[in-house]
Amino acid sequence: MKIMKKIINKKIIFFIFVILIFFIILSIYYISKKQNIEIENIQNVIENIFTSIDDSEYYEFKNLENETSQVIENNKIDNSKGEVIFPNWFNEKFQSHMTETYYKEFLGIAIYEIPILSYVNNKSLSLKNLTIEKKENYYIFNGELLISDTKDKNIIKLEGTVQTSKKGLVNYLRINNLYRIVKIIKT
Repeated sequence: MKIMKKIINKKIIFFIFVILIFFIILSIYYISKKQNIEIENIQNVIENIFTSIDDSEYYEFKNLENETSQVIENNKIDNSKGEVIFPNWFNEKFQSHMTETYYKEFLGIAIYEIPILSYVNNKSLSLKNLTIEKKENYYIFNGELLISDTKDKNIIKLEGTVQTSKKGLVNYLRINNLYRIVKIIKT
């Protein structure tokens, strides 16, 4: 009888041990998968900010901007919030990678204008060597941004911080040298 109890106890301990190992592996997998989703969303947002747009994307944006202005001027709609309608390509590049709250904030801080501004100023944007590193409760990113036109090429160190939501969506983005980048694009 004692031998049976020892065997049963060992089986129970072994079973508990196996279940514990399973949950540890599952937790590691979940954390790794979540971190990969976060990095993918961060990477997409940063790359889309610093990617040149083509003629069709610019004209679609400009046409919507003009339509919105005309509608507001003619008082055909009540747009008291001053909302700008964005083209589908814009929403596809940014909205799915951000929380709803941050997407609205993002539109208000005009970081989205970088590819449009580069188009207007005949500048080409190219992002190289983007790295994203997890810190305690945020990410830091670094890379090189090439801003060029027919005469000049400027390589700027790109760096900043990003926070993500529990779902892995971007809910905060800070680009440390944004003012310098915009200044170079405008010159």
